[in-house]
Amino acid sequence: MKVTIVYLFLSAKSIEAQYNIILQSSSNAKRTTFIPQIGDSAILCSSYIYSLPDGEKITKGDDGIAVQFGMPVVISELTNGWCRINSIFNAPIGYIPIQDIEIIK
Repeated sequence: MKVTIVYLFLSAKSIEAQYNIILQSSSNAKRTTFIPQIGDSAILCSSYIYSLPDGEKITKGDDGIAVQFGMPVVISELTNGWCRINSIFNAPIGYIPIQDIEIIK
């Protein structure tokens, strides 16, 4: 018997509709924006990367490592909305748009 676990992350609008509630933040709540920095650890939120910014989509990094969703990486360079990423062993992998990574703090 195979069991599959599926995690769904609902948007605020979906939660409001599902539970018939209104969600809102406090008027004095501070917003936090995580801006990647060189050297930050991150998780890939994509199953592919790019050879260059706006270049070809690839599924293997510069060193031949297979790219996977959820893979831990390190940001080595920032260029116009793109991150050059390395493996956790500092091997260059490729590029990924900033919106396709999650910073680990």
